[in-house]
Amino acid sequence: MKNYKIDLSNRSLQWTSIEAARCLSCYDAPCSQACPVHIDVPAFIRRIKTGDFIGAVTVLRKDLAFPDTCALVCPHLKLCEGACCNTELSGPIKIGAIQHFVATLGKELEIKEKRLEPSGKKIAIVGAGPAGLVAGKDLVALGHDVTVFESQSIPGGLLTNGIPAYRLPKEVSDEEIKYIKEMGLAIRTGDRIDDVKKLLDKFDAVLIAIGAHEGLPLDIPGKELKGVKQGIDFIKSFNAGAEKSLSGKRVAVIGGGDVAIDAARCSIRLNAEKVYVIYRRSFDEMPAYGPEIDDAKKEGVEFLIQAVPTKIIGENGNVKSLECVKTKLGEMDESGRRRPIPIPESKFEIETDVVIEAIGQKVDESFIRNNPDIENARGLIKVDDSFMTSQRGIFAAGDVVRGGSTVIQSIADGKRAAVEIDKFLRRG
Repeated sequence: MKNYKIDLSNRSLQWTSIEAARCLSCYDAPCSQACPVHIDVPAFIRRIKTGDFIGAVTVLRKDLAFPDTCALVCPHLKLCEGACCNTELSGPIKIGAIQHFVATLGKELEIKEKRLEPSGKKIAIVGAGPAGLVAGKDLVALGHDVTVFESQSIPGGLLTNGIPAYRLPKEVSDEEIKYIKEMGLAIRTGDRIDDVKKLLDKFDAVLIAIGAHEGLPLDIPGKELKGVKQGIDFIKSFNAGAEKSLSGKRVAVIGGGDVAIDAARCSIRLNAEKVYVIYRRSFDEMPAYGPEIDDAKKEGVEFLIQAVPTKIIGENGNVKSLECVKTKLGEMDESGRRRPIPIPESKFEIETDVVIEAIGQKVDESFIRNNPDIENARGLIKVDDSFMTSQRGIFAAGDVVRGGSTVIQSIADGKRAAVEIDKFLRRG
């Protein structure tokens, strides 16, 4: 471990220590229960209280391969902070901010994690997003020989190209991926795997973790017009610096999830004249993270709630306007949210130059076609409780199973899949 001296005059440290002192150190802590990976929040906060900052880093890294990434992009108010028992006027413990401090401190330290003796088993992981990398890290620690195959030139999946840099600076995920690689995980970039079953000729088990990088298209007239974009593609292009200025343009984003909000805020940063988010339900049903919605409003994004697009109107092959109808909310549907019902005679039109579709994500269709023996439904791979697919020895985890979900949920899936794959291999 590097010699590391804590600067006690550091204001971030002082704030962190004061905030940590507010923690009640609950038994069977609700914050840990609410976290998809069940981070032992009281344990790492207790170490901060006692000045054991290296211990805090160690506890955090034990459960979380991407501690700083999650500190920056996790929906804390929906998860750990939302479950906090502290009801003082100052609100729940700011766990995300404390975690960010500890994770940043951890980058200055060299902490070796334990590895079991080699098992002699070989595992292939297809996809180097958060689910695949976390599963690989945990399986390496369990003594297995793991190779990750990634079709892109760099690992990370949506961590490195699908979350806007203003929310997740590229260097944060790059550093955490580097740490995982240094544990002994082999990552082969630029290596696309089409037929997953063939990997079983050389490997004892396979994990599919390719994510869901294709956007679901709107099924309305005009979707072929120039100026219609897919949300996830738009954000990737924005991150790569390839998206052109939207100065003088009006943008309509369709959807209410995190991708929709990210696309709207990226449009603001490209100097769009007007940005709308159009969502068919109410704010209460909107799946995007509340603080991100609030930030979008502050930045000038206008929300058209309880409205659904019915037609994209064009002129000379370009988008000219968007026709919508208003909705009312009916009974609960299978998603557990109230069903949006179009209101007759409520049609209205907004002028727009760009329409960004952000209504959901699915797995690359070519992957589905190339692997017909792996059962899927609605563009996602089906798995049982052990994360195994319809093919013995082939597992799947993360967005390839769930569709677009949070980073922390993909990490949780990767960890659970690693446990199930280890069980499968040790049973023989």
